[in-house]
Amino acid sequence: MSGIFMARFGKFGLVAVSLLVGGSLLYGGNAILNATAERTIGGQAERAARAWADYVGSEMDRIGEIASGAAPTQSERKFLERLRNFGDVFRFQLFDAKGHIRLISDELNTKIEKAGDLGEHNPKAASVIATGKAYTSIEDGRTKPDRPDVYVESYVPVVRDGKIIAIVEVYVDQTAQAAAVRADFRTFGIRITGLTLLALILPFSLLVVVMRRQRLQNVELEIERDKALSAQKVKAEFLANMSHEIRTPLNGVLGMAGLLAGTKLTDDQQEYTETIVHSGESLLSLLNDILDFSKIEAGKIDLENSVFDTVSLLDTTVSLLSAQAHSKGLELPTYVAPDVPGSLVGDDGRIRQILLNLIGNAIKFTETGGVSVEVSVESSPDEKDSMLLRFEIGDTGIGIPEEVRGELFNQFYQVDGSHKRNYEGTGLGLAISKHLTHLMGGQIGVVARESGGSVFWFTVRVTRHDVAEGWATDIADVVQGLRFLVVDDNAVNRMIFERQLVALGASVTTAINAESGLAKFRDAIDAGQPFDGGLIDHCMPGTDGIDLVKMMRDVPGGDTVRLIFSSSAGQYNSDQAVKPYGFDASLPKPLRPGSLLRCASRVFNRAGSNGALNSAADSTVDTAGIVSGRILVAEDNHVNQKLMRVMLSDRGYSVMLAGNGLEAVDAARKLPFDLILMDIKMPQMDGFEATDRIRQLSNENRQIPIIGVTANAMKGDRERVIQAGMNDYLSKPINSASLMEKIDFWLGRPKDERPGETERTDEAESNRRGTSAA
Repeated sequence: MSGIFMARFGKFGLVAVSLLVGGSLLYGGNAILNATAERTIGGQAERAARAWADYVGSEMDRIGEIASGAAPTQSERKFLERLRNFGDVFRFQLFDAKGHIRLISDELNTKIEKAGDLGEHNPKAASVIATGKAYTSIEDGRTKPDRPDVYVESYVPVVRDGKIIAIVEVYVDQTAQAAAVRADFRTFGIRITGLTLLALILPFSLLVVVMRRQRLQNVELEIERDKALSAQKVKAEFLANMSHEIRTPLNGVLGMAGLLAGTKLTDDQQEYTETIVHSGESLLSLLNDILDFSKIEAGKIDLENSVFDTVSLLDTTVSLLSAQAHSKGLELPTYVAPDVPGSLVGDDGRIRQILLNLIGNAIKFTETGGVSVEVSVESSPDEKDSMLLRFEIGDTGIGIPEEVRGELFNQFYQVDGSHKRNYEGTGLGLAISKHLTHLMGGQIGVVARESGGSVFWFTVRVTRHDVAEGWATDIADVVQGLRFLVVDDNAVNRMIFERQLVALGASVTTAINAESGLAKFRDAIDAGQPFDGGLIDHCMPGTDGIDLVKMMRDVPGGDTVRLIFSSSAGQYNSDQAVKPYGFDASLPKPLRPGSLLRCASRVFNRAGSNGALNSAADSTVDTAGIVSGRILVAEDNHVNQKLMRVMLSDRGYSVMLAGNGLEAVDAARKLPFDLILMDIKMPQMDGFEATDRIRQLSNENRQIPIIGVTANAMKGDRERVIQAGMNDYLSKPINSASLMEKIDFWLGRPKDERPGETERTDEAESNRRGTSAA
């Protein structure tokens, strides 16, 4: 009897204890869940406020000035008015960097002296400035007629270039969100309490079943996670394979077309060949855009910091596009401000990519006039080595309507997106450029030119290399104090010529045609102040540059002036070609600062020590000669084999071909080679394993320069090539200039001065073997 009583009492006691525990859990858990719900509501609102502040900071260039008290322009005011309906935002206030309120969304047209609130100091805004952290509070608006039932006030800092330039107080309506969150947390709390009671009351076996089901769900989640990771890996491999499969035949197309263009062709054949080259380059540009866009989506674009020469970067970039500009009759001059350091540290490859995109677009949308490229230092903060470099690409083209400028940098956007559009393009280039500038700590934008056309600009943060000074510091004496006459009918050319020479210490007089130039030339001589030098354009309406110089030389005293011929015609690209016409030197267009100073130094017999004067970017100097040496080309594609053989044989090299890695190893075992060009993807044995085996053949083979050649264009390709024991890297499609530059570099150095194999450490050897085995 007592046993039955105790048993029943035990059951009721268990129930009672369970109810007591459950009640305690319900009470305590409710308090915790309420606090968590409030934090969730505040967190949601703060994220919305941050998104609002980030959007305003990125879209309004003058946000700092407005925060300091400047009145918004009409367009800025319209922009701010629209932002009062940004998602759940219904009101905002702007404070300066000291916590004084400068702008209220309800009173955008009110001046500070006419509004009671404006100008007052806000302690919360001041605390955000002091800590750099946002402040958020949840407010009950039921007692305020102009407020929603639940709203959140967030004080968010606006940061630019690492400094807080303003504080924004954003009011976010959270009535519906708060109700939903609190309801969800109440439901969740009831379920948790119920499950706890069930766990205490129901048999232990039921709890085991629940736990087992939870484990199964966890296993399923892990499987789905692994599938997602596998899909990401497959996507990356697909992109690499796609790049390889397209670039390999494209290398043959562009290479063979380039060789064909160098042969004797009829006019029709020359036109067909140029069409092939243009189409191939368009396909390559499209491929690069797609790959870069995919990398951006995956967050896989990283920057590489290396030392680069500023003037050479501009010179070589412009030279790549000069033929495209001249085919349309456009000028393409370049200006570099004298205070821009000659040597900088940054990702010059990505800077060049942005420049090529913006300059190429400017040429595409410009039919007459020209495109100018200017580089200057926008800001140099207290840190003496860091600076913000500004690039401007101006054109005289069709212009950009104001209403679409804000959309230009979005993915796939085009000014003319109709099926009848006149201009090709994917709409990815500007979006990629915007992402790259942001990665490099800068901005990008576009403004209209008063005289017509547009100016695209972007900034990037770079570092001064060591103690590098302005690029023109050591060579300013080349033109310092000289008086120049610039005769050119193109306004863009005259402006750039004048700005560049004046910036380097010369005085400049300009003329728009031969008649005006001759008159100013005579006046200077008659006044006893003849010009020291003259820059004479070739093709001008009426009297051209050649006839003008004949007339200048006939003026008494005109034979002592140094005259430089400026022409885009290929037959006048050397001093020897223009001297019979009365000129002292030739300065081929487009104007590049390095070329201008090298030409001036020759004409006035002044030597400069800066590297810009001796830059290899001067396309008028042909250093390619006939050389000798034995080169092994490991390549499985027959078209590329033939292309490499022709390119190398024309330079005087003895070429041996290998169709795969096994043949390459066998060839290296039998014959000595001066250099090996090693394709990465080959049947039977790839380039990584072939390199590893060649390095093990003998000490002599360990010192052979091996250049990896790959059609991949993915992140880490260069690193994998170097880790595998190769000395250098080339990406397909390969052009002759890039190939010969690499070969000349490695074959022009003594074996004991070639970096890479001779100084391999044990760790590097281990990494190389691991990479090859993989």
